Amino acid sequence: MRINALLSKLFLVLLVTLFLFFFAYFAYNLYFKNSSTNQQNGKLNSDDIVQKASSFLLNRKTYATGLFVYDYNLKTGKTEMKDNIVRQMGALYALAIAGDDHLDQKQMQELKDSLQKVLDYSELVEKDGRKILLYKYYDSNIAGALALLFAASQLYVSYDKTFLVKNENKLEALKNTLLYLKKTNGDYSSFISKKDGRDEIEQNMSDGYSTGEILNAFAIYLKNNPDDMAVKKAVLYTLKMLEKRGLENRYQGIYLWLMSFGYQIYSNEKLDKEFKEKVFAVVEEYHKHALNYLKFYKEGYNSCAHTEGLAMYIKSAKLQGKKAEKELAIYKKSISINKRLQINKENKEYILSSNHDIKEEFYNNKYALYAFLDNIKNAGTRIDYAQHCIVAFWAYKNIVE
Repeated sequence: MRINALLSKLFLVLLVTLFLFFFAYFAYNLYFKNSSTNQQNGKLNSDDIVQKASSFLLNRKTYATGLFVYDYNLKTGKTEMKDNIVRQMGALYALAIAGDDHLDQKQMQELKDSLQKVLDYSELVEKDGRKILLYKYYDSNIAGALALLFAASQLYVSYDKTFLVKNENKLEALKNTLLYLKKTNGDYSSFISKKDGRDEIEQNMSDGYSTGEILNAFAIYLKNNPDDMAVKKAVLYTLKMLEKRGLENRYQGIYLWLMSFGYQIYSNEKLDKEFKEKVFAVVEEYHKHALNYLKFYKEGYNSCAHTEGLAMYIKSAKLQGKKAEKELAIYKKSISINKRLQINKENKEYILSSNHDIKEEFYNNKYALYAFLDNIKNAGTRIDYAQHCIVAFWAYKNIVE
C-alpha cells in the first residue's frame, strides 16, 4: 500500500511537472510567434523609429552652420571631432526624405533653416560660360556632397515652393555644377579642389558613390522638371557608361544610390515609358548582380545602407506589379536586426548587456538618444548610421503593409 501511495504521488508530481513544462513551452512560443507575426503583418512601428531617428539628428544640429555634430562615443561620453561633408549632406537628404509625414512643423523649419544656411554659405562661380555653386566651408567640393545637397533641396521644394523662389539661382547653379562634373566617358569626377586660389576639377575616376548620388539627385530634380533635356541626356549617357563597364567592374558603392535613382525615375508619372524602361533595365541588372555579393544583414551589425537600396528596389518592383518575394524576405530580416541597434528604452537591456563599453550614464544623452550603432560591439555613433536607417525604415509601411 505504501509503495502504491508513493507511486501515486510520484505520478501526480510528474503530471504537474509535465503540465507546467508544456504550459511554459506553449506560452513562450505563442509570445514569440505573435511578435514575429506582428512584425511580418506590418505591426512594427516604423513611423516611430523614423521620427525618433530624425529628432536625434536635429538634436545634434549646430546653428552656426546648420550641420550636425558628426559622432558621439557612448563609452567616453565625448565626440571625436571628426567630420565628413558627404555624410553631413546625407543627413539633410534623409530628413528631407522623412519629410512632413514624419517631421512636425518645427522640425521642417529646422530642416529648411539648415538647407538655407548651407546655400547661404555657398558662392556662385563662373565656369565655362555658366554659373556653378561651390560650398565655402571646406577646401574641396566633393561631388557626392553637392549631389546630396541638391537632392535634399529638390525634395524640400516639393513641400515648400517659397524655398525655390528664394534660392532659384543657386539651385540652378547647383544643377550646373553636377553637369560640369560629367566626364567625356559618362562618369563623374569626385572633386573640385582649390589650386593656387582657383577652383579646379579633379579628373579622377568616381568611386561609384558620387556617380550614384548624382544620378539620384537628377532623378529627384526631374520630378519637378521632367522636360529638362540636358539632365535627361546626361542620365542616359551615364547609363551607357554603366552598361559598358561589365558586371565584374561594378563597384558596390553605387548600389544604394542606383536603386534610389531607379525608384525616383520609375515613380515619376511625368516621364515617358521608354525613358523609364531604359533606366530600369540597368537598375535591374545591377540589382541582380548585387544579390550575389552584398551582405544585406548580419546579426548585430548595422546594414541600413544596403537595406535602404533594397527597399528602393522593392518599391520600384511594386510599381511594376512585381512581388519581389525574395527581396522582401531579406528586407524584413534586415529590418528586424537593425531595429535592435537604435538607442532607445526598448533596446536598452539588449544593448547594455551585449556591449559593456557603453556607459549607462551616456545612454540617454541628447547626442546619443535614438541614434543607431554601427554594430552591437561598437560604442560609437555617427550621423550616417541614422541617415541610412531613417530611409530604410521610412520605406517599411509602403513595402510591408
